Amino acid sequence: MLAFELSAHGPFVLAGVVVGVFAFLPMWLALEPVLRRGREANMTKGMLSVGASFVALLLGIVVVHLLFHGVLVAFVAGEIGGFLAGSVVVACLVIAAE
Repeated sequence: MLAFELSAHGPFVLAGVVVGVFAFLPMWLALEPVLRRGREANMTKGMLSVGASFVALLLGIVVVHLLFHGVLVAFVAGEIGGFLAGSVVVACLVIAAE
């Protein structure tokens, strides 16, 4: 059974959220000019941004696994939450732009 203590795992959840939001940054940089209608969508830049986001998320997981093995689940939960928050913000911006 996995025990979750906020005092022990809270900082790692927060760190995961920060990494998740940071990992969304490359996708935002690729989407922002398109959302402003400043340029057409570019599949290459979009795929590179997805790859960069994946690398940032995976690198965070590997570092936490190697250094702080016991809190990996809390960190990944934070990463998912941060990345999802970035996605929701972009979805709201797209809806507002219409």
